[in-house]
Amino acid sequence: MALLFEEIEGAFKFVPRPQLPLYIKENLKHDLREYQTRALQNFLFYLTHQNYETIKPKHLLFHMATGSGKTMLIASCILELYARGYRDFVFFVNTTNIILKTKDNLANATSAKYLFSQKISIENKEVSINLIQSSFEEAKPNDINIFFTTVQGLHVSLTTLRENGITYSDFKDKKLVLIADEAHHLDNENDNERSWWQTVQNLLKTNSENLLLEFTATARLHNHYYDDKIIYDYPLKKFREDKYSKEVTLLSSNFSDFETLDDKSLRMLQAVMISEYRKIVAEKNGIALKPVVMFKNKSTKQADENYALFQTLIEKLETRHIEHILEHSKTVSIIAKMKEKLLHVSDFTTRIKFSFMPDKTVLIYGTSADKEVTLKNLNEMEAPHNHIRAIFAVEILNEGWDVLNLFDIVKLDEAPQSKNKTTTKEAQLIGRGARYYPFSLEGDERFKRKFDNDLTHELRLLEEMMFHSINESRYINTIKSELTKSGIADFEEVEEKTVTMKLKENFKTHHYFQKGNIWVNVLQAKDKSQMKKIKDYIPNFGNI
Repeated sequence: MALLFEEIEGAFKFVPRPQLPLYIKENLKHDLREYQTRALQNFLFYLTHQNYETIKPKHLLFHMATGSGKTMLIASCILELYARGYRDFVFFVNTTNIILKTKDNLANATSAKYLFSQKISIENKEVSINLIQSSFEEAKPNDINIFFTTVQGLHVSLTTLRENGITYSDFKDKKLVLIADEAHHLDNENDNERSWWQTVQNLLKTNSENLLLEFTATARLHNHYYDDKIIYDYPLKKFREDKYSKEVTLLSSNFSDFETLDDKSLRMLQAVMISEYRKIVAEKNGIALKPVVMFKNKSTKQADENYALFQTLIEKLETRHIEHILEHSKTVSIIAKMKEKLLHVSDFTTRIKFSFMPDKTVLIYGTSADKEVTLKNLNEMEAPHNHIRAIFAVEILNEGWDVLNLFDIVKLDEAPQSKNKTTTKEAQLIGRGARYYPFSLEGDERFKRKFDNDLTHELRLLEEMMFHSINESRYINTIKSELTKSGIADFEEVEEKTVTMKLKENFKTHHYFQKGNIWVNVLQAKDKSQMKKIKDYIPNFGNI
């Protein structure tokens, strides 16, 4: 049986795709990308086609890659559904930090992240966003009323009797649109009466006109529950192939101790060196960029320790530490470029000390006293007034963090992890860093990679996200496998290897070594079952 989106897109072979209404295009701050337009066309077709319009209540899933602009689609769906008579929207997610971010996207007109136009007009009437604080008694009949909550909070409110608490009966006379972001946290396999999933289903059924729209990159699809619900599918692999993401590079360090600096300290230093060099390249080409480094920690205790270690590292940083990295790093290509381009290492050292001074670094985890203030700051990383260059975090930013200028993630957990504990969360975090930082060149699409066919161009550095880790082969192989499987990267096709060669000292002075190139052969398996003659091995045999 065809999946829902396949069924709809099959219909477009016989009927034209719907045109997006002006009230969607004109009420969004940014233009929609091609794949976002296609997703909305599928949605419009579903809402109006006779085969689907009788389905009550409606439940749909937008299954789309991390970084593909799902919140932009949410804003577009809100505009369309308002025009169709819906006024009340319940937005729920798994964590409060996503709520803070999405409130800025959908309800804070003063935020740089706000997605609507400053003035929303539908059918020649000005429409306001009304932020519901506690109950829909605060709803206004002509506004877009949005209630933001966690799925846990919604579940507790509807399943626990409280004075003045909300109940299912509060919604029976309302046409609701339920919007679940990062919807993979809803467990559609756990349908007992006390589950979050069942609470959402019960709320959906309070009115036959209700809609549930789910948005995620990682829904549970193996049990066929979503076969008739996936309205659009845009996987990470396709997102990357369409050049909307950064390319991911894995850098594994194995430094020997240098003075008081161990491998972890030197790995942190190498990351900030690359970050600052990236900023220099951007400045040279007239691109306004403040690249950010994120340091990933296993625990709050480790985060505190590493944050203090980093502060000391930057405070006591000297030119010889930079020179040590330039001479001993195994990150060959980028370090080689730095050695070639950095004429004054002392000036570079001064830049790093200034760029990563204490007031430009931040520490955040779930129990941080200033968590909400810090999260708000971190959700505005690209803003000109935001000077943060380094973030020390513990998992809190794994989901719902929209940042384009994150270019380096440094894993500071030294212990090899098991496959299950490591790959899913870290690949998801790497996916956040892989969001493309848009910049314009003459004639090029600013939101897409430009140098896939010119990997030596210096601006290619602005199209790469680097993940720095320990040099532990089992871990590296596992994370490569997960990144390839998820579509964030393709290490089966593009895999960098470090080859160690021992050379005689007298050969190092020879011009062959100093001026020539080193080529390394790679063995590739070949199917020989169809090879019967010499010409099968040598196609031009006989013409030589």
